[in-house]
Amino acid sequence: QQRFSQEDIFRNFDLGDILKDFGFGGSRGGGFSSAFGRGRRQGGMGQNPFFGNMGGGGFGQQQPRVKGKDIEYEIPLTLHEIINGTQKTITINQGGVAKAIQVKIPKGLTQGKKIRLAGKGEISPHGGPSGNLYIKANAIPSNGYAIEGNDILLSKKVLLTQALLGDTIEIVTPDGTAINLKLPAGTNHKAKMRVPRHGIPQMKGNGCGDLFVVINITMPKTLTKKQKELLQQLEKTGL
Repeated sequence: QQRFSQEDIFRNFDLGDILKDFGFGGSRGGGFSSAFGRGRRQGGMGQNPFFGNMGGGGFGQQQPRVKGKDIEYEIPLTLHEIINGTQKTITINQGGVAKAIQVKIPKGLTQGKKIRLAGKGEISPHGGPSGNLYIKANAIPSNGYAIEGNDILLSKKVLLTQALLGDTIEIVTPDGTAINLKLPAGTNHKAKMRVPRHGIPQMKGNGCGDLFVVINITMPKTLTKKQKELLQQLEKTGL
């Protein structure tokens, strides 16, 4: 199909002749084609006096490439997984579709810390880059152990006589290693004994937290007659 430009359509028309028919005399603009020609030289259809300002990219302008939304996923981790790292498979909703993603959990991902998986978040609705997926650790309570930053706290019960006289006690670290500790005589209730570098490793670098053994002195609920007599004798000595 043959197509015609604006100049082709109006080439044989003279604005001066049209104005003469209405009694306005000759055209000072050099004819309709001349006026159209000036419009073309000044920037095409966008500047033509008969078609108004249609330029400036009003039609077909592209939408901005907006990034997709980020997703945050909280993943439960045992103390063993936090210390050693692990692999997890999680399922997220991406663009209305359930998607399974394999996640490598680094050692040292403690409570509240995050790792970022670039481009694994929501898909952009306008063709832009996808958002990011953030994996956040949620530490599962472990029997006897507590986490403070990269340090681990272990509660250890001892007898009153052990705390008063001193003793050697055995503790088990989170990785299953048995360690003997010397309990000094006169140890106070809730005292902490430090075991260096038996805590949680740092996510970056070679640093490592410590293990702190928290001493809990257990008091007897009942005393035998002999025990009472001995305590009364100790009381007389000013103990």
